[in-house]
Amino acid sequence: MALLLETPERKLSGDVPKETVEFATHKSMVCILLNRCSDANAGVRSRALVAFSSCTKSKYSAVLDTIKGVITPVVSDPQRKPRRFMPTPWVGAQQETDNSTMLDGTSESNLPSASQERLCESPAVGNETPVDSVAVSIHTPVVGAASFGNILLTPGFDPYLPDAEGVLSMIHRRVLDPKVQVRRCALQALQSFILFEAPGFRSEDLLVLQERCADPALSVRKQSVQSLAELLQAWPQHKEIQRAWIFGTLPRVMDTETTVQERCFDLLEEAILVKLKALKYGSTNDNEWDLLNLITYEHSEKLRRYLQKVCQYWARNKKIKPSTLSAVQSHIDGPNDTAAWMFLSELSKTSVKIDYQRVMEHWRKNASSLQDMSNDNCGKWSNVLAVLGMAARSLQDEEVKDLKEDLGNRLSEFSYPPFVIAGMVNCITKLYTCADQKAPQEQQQTWGEGLMSACVSYLSDIILKSENNSCTQVDEAQMIKYVFTLGEVCQRCPTKIPKKATFLIQSIVAAPCISALSQPDQEVTVAPTKEPTSSGQTSEQQETSHDSHSSEASSQIGSQVSTQPLSQFRGSKMSSTLRAHGFITLGKLCLVDEGLSKKTIAALARELEVCDSPAVRNNVVVIMGDLTVRYTTVVDRYVTNIAACLKDPSALVRKNTLTILTRLLQEEYVKWKGVLFFRYIMTLLDEVEEIRNLAEFCLEHLLLKKHPNMFFNPFVECIFHFNNYQDHPTYNKFKQTDGEKAKFTVAGKAHASKRMQMYTFMLENMTDEHRFKVAAKLNKEILAAVVDKVITLNEDGSALLRDTLAVLSCKEMKLTSLRGRGLASQEEEVDTPVEAQAQAAVSAVAKKAFISQVVRRNVIENIVPVVISLKHMFEQARSSLLRDLMIYLRELMKDYKNEVKDILASDKQLAEEIFFDLRTFETQESQTTENKQ
Repeated sequence: MALLLETPERKLSGDVPKETVEFATHKSMVCILLNRCSDANAGVRSRALVAFSSCTKSKYSAVLDTIKGVITPVVSDPQRKPRRFMPTPWVGAQQETDNSTMLDGTSESNLPSASQERLCESPAVGNETPVDSVAVSIHTPVVGAASFGNILLTPGFDPYLPDAEGVLSMIHRRVLDPKVQVRRCALQALQSFILFEAPGFRSEDLLVLQERCADPALSVRKQSVQSLAELLQAWPQHKEIQRAWIFGTLPRVMDTETTVQERCFDLLEEAILVKLKALKYGSTNDNEWDLLNLITYEHSEKLRRYLQKVCQYWARNKKIKPSTLSAVQSHIDGPNDTAAWMFLSELSKTSVKIDYQRVMEHWRKNASSLQDMSNDNCGKWSNVLAVLGMAARSLQDEEVKDLKEDLGNRLSEFSYPPFVIAGMVNCITKLYTCADQKAPQEQQQTWGEGLMSACVSYLSDIILKSENNSCTQVDEAQMIKYVFTLGEVCQRCPTKIPKKATFLIQSIVAAPCISALSQPDQEVTVAPTKEPTSSGQTSEQQETSHDSHSSEASSQIGSQVSTQPLSQFRGSKMSSTLRAHGFITLGKLCLVDEGLSKKTIAALARELEVCDSPAVRNNVVVIMGDLTVRYTTVVDRYVTNIAACLKDPSALVRKNTLTILTRLLQEEYVKWKGVLFFRYIMTLLDEVEEIRNLAEFCLEHLLLKKHPNMFFNPFVECIFHFNNYQDHPTYNKFKQTDGEKAKFTVAGKAHASKRMQMYTFMLENMTDEHRFKVAAKLNKEILAAVVDKVITLNEDGSALLRDTLAVLSCKEMKLTSLRGRGLASQEEEVDTPVEAQAQAAVSAVAKKAFISQVVRRNVIENIVPVVISLKHMFEQARSSLLRDLMIYLRELMKDYKNEVKDILASDKQLAEEIFFDLRTFETQESQTTENKQ
C-alpha cells in the first residue's frame, strides 16, 4: 500500500465496477493505512504507522490533501471560537458486523458511541482525547457503523471515522502501546505530523514527545530525544519546541544508559555551547540564550542539577574554551544578564578558569543595587554570590578581606530576602575557609558569632520581654529574616551557637501549644505579611542540610538548652508562616546537635499529626528526612509517622513525602519494615494523577531494581492487611492507631477494585518464579487454611478469600513463559543485538519447559485437591463464594485441562460433576451477560 502511494494515481478502465473504483484512489489507500494503525498485530500496526506518516512527505497533492483533512480538520486559530456541535442523522441501518476487534478493546462498530460520550463531558486533559481532532474517511460507509449523533463536524468532511477520537489521538494511544516497536514508530509518526502542521501544531503533541523521553524502553527514549532534536533544528526559534526540548532532553543526561547520556551531551553542546557568541557579535534573539533563559526561570532548581552535570562533562572533556567563557561574560549587564550569571555559577563549580576580576568589578559597581532588590533579580544575585564564593582562591588577600567585611556588614543589616541571605552565608563561609586554611576550625567560625548573637538579641526582645501590657506589633517579614539567618549561620558555625538560640526557636514553633496558657493582659502578636511560606525553602534545606559541618561541641550545646517553665511563653501567637521558618531553623540546629535531635524528634513527629498548616507539615517532613540521614537510629522508630503523610490532605506534602521516602529507601537509610510498604504502595491510588505516576515510576524503575523481592515478600501479607483481617495468628500483627487505620483503610466491597489495582501492579512486576511461589503460598496460607478452619468464613474471612480467588484467577498471575512472550522480551528484541536475542530465545525455551513441568506438578499435587475441597464446602454452605471459586476453577481448566483430568481419573463421578458444574456455570454467566446488555 505504501509503494502504491509513491506512484501516480491510476486511471481505471471502464470495465472496473463502479463500487470498487474509489478504492483505487490515493485517498482510499491512505484511509486503509489509517485503519491498520489500530490492527491487532503489533507488526502491522508499526508498519502502518510508518507508512501513514510517510504520506506527509508525498509529492502527490491528493495524498497531501487527504492527510491535511485527516489531521487538521479545524483550522488552527490563536483566538479560537467556542466549538459548535451539529446534530447528524441517526444511522440506524442494521448491517452485518465483522466482529474484528481493535487494539483498544472496542470494535469499529462501537467507535461512534465513544464520540457521543466525549461530547457529554468537558474537554479532556492530557493525551487521551484531543481538543479539536476529527478524522475523515472515504465516502464508503464503515461496515457496522452505528449512530453518529451530535458529532463535531467540519463542513465537507465525512463523519464515518476509522478512529473514534481522531487520528492524532490514535497516535497518542499508539505511543502508549505495550509493544516497544509500535511506540517507537508512533513517535516517528507524531514527529512527521508536527512538522507537517508547523507552526500550527498542537502543544499536546509536543508534550507527548517530551514525556516519552522517560520511557522504560531504551529505543523509545532514543527516538524521543532524536525527534525533539530534529524539531528544534527545523524550528529553532519556536518557544514551545524549545521548552519541550529542554524538559525532554536535559534530564536524560542522568539516564541509566550511557549511550543516551552521551547523545544528550552532544545535542546540548550543538544547541548551546558551540553557538555561544560575544554580545557584540550576536543578537538579542540567539536561540542558545533562549534555552538558557528557560533553565534559569522555569523550574530552576530541578533543571540546574542536570545542567551542572553537563558542565562537568564539558569541562572534563575540555569542551569549554576560553573564548566561550569570554562570550558568556560579555552578556553580563546585557539582555541575558540573569541567564549569564546562572551559567557562570554552574561553570565556576568545574575546573575551568573564569576571569574573576571581571566578577569583582561587577560586584563593586552594582552591589549598591542590592538595597533595592526585587524578586525578579533575587536569583541573579544568588548566582553572583555563588561565583564569588568559588573565586576565593583566585582573589588577592586584600580583595578577600574587603569582600568578607562587605558581606558581614550586609548580613548584619538583616534587610535581604532569605534566598540572598543563604547565598551570602555560603560565600562568606568559603572566603573565611580559604583565607584561614591552617587556622583551627573553631577560629574559622568566629565570623558567625556576632551574627547569631544579634539574632538571639532581636528574638529575645520580641518573645521574652513583656514589660508593657499593651499589644506589641512586630514585622513578621523582618522576624523571618532573623530566624532564617540564625539557621544558616548555625550550620556553618556550630561551635559558636548562643545558649538561648535553641530555646528561642523552640518557643516560636511551640506557639500554638502555649497560646492556651496566655493571659489577656500580656500579649505579643506578630503582624502577618504576604511573604511566601517556607515551602519555598524546602529544596534549599534539602541542599544545605547534608553539608559537612563540625559538631565538636554537640554535647556542650545540648546541655545548654534551657528548661524554663512555659509561663515565659504565655501569650505567644505566631503565624503559620513564621512557624514554618522556625521549624526549618530548628531542623538545622538539630543537624549539628545530636542531643537536641533526640529531644526534639518526638515533638516533630507529633506535629505531623496535629498541625493544620501544610507548610509546617511539609517542612517537618523534610527535616525528619534529613535527620534520618544524619542520625538514622534516632529517627528509625518514627518512619511510620513520616509514611503517614502519604495520606496528607495537601498534595504537595504527599508528593514531597513520596520523594523523600524513595530517596531514603534507595540509599538504605530506611528498610521495608512494619507497615511502610503497605502505605507506600497505596500511593498508586492517589487522587492526583501526577503523584500516581510518580509512585509507579519510583516503585517500578527505582526501588524494584534495588530490592528485587520487594513485591514478592509481602504479597500474602498485603491481602490480609488491605482487608483488615485481624484473626490470623501470624499475619497483619502491626501496631497502628485507630486514626492511622481509618486513614489508610481499603477494606470492604467499596474498595475491591482499588485493592485489585495494587495486586495486579505487584504481579505485573514479578518474575515467573515469584508468581509461581506466590500462587503456592496463597494456596497454602489461605485456601488450605480455610479448608482446615484456621480462617473462618465470617465477613472478614469471606472478603479475604474472595480477594485471593480473584488474584489467582487474574491474567497477571499467569506465567509469561507459558502464556507467550512478555513486554520484557519485546524490549530485548528491539534493544539487544541479534546474537543476544538468539541466546535469550534458547534459554527461554529451556526455561519454559522446566517451569511448565514444575507448575503442572504443583497443580496436580497441591492446588486441585484444595479447590475440590473448597467446592464441596461452599456447596454445602450455599456460599456466595462458590461463583468466585468456579471462576478460578474455569481458569485452571483452561490452562491445565489434561492435568485436572488425570487427577480426577480415579473418581469419574467427581470428574463428571465438575465438568457439568462448569458447563452450567458458563451457561449462567452467558445469560447474565446477555441480560446486562
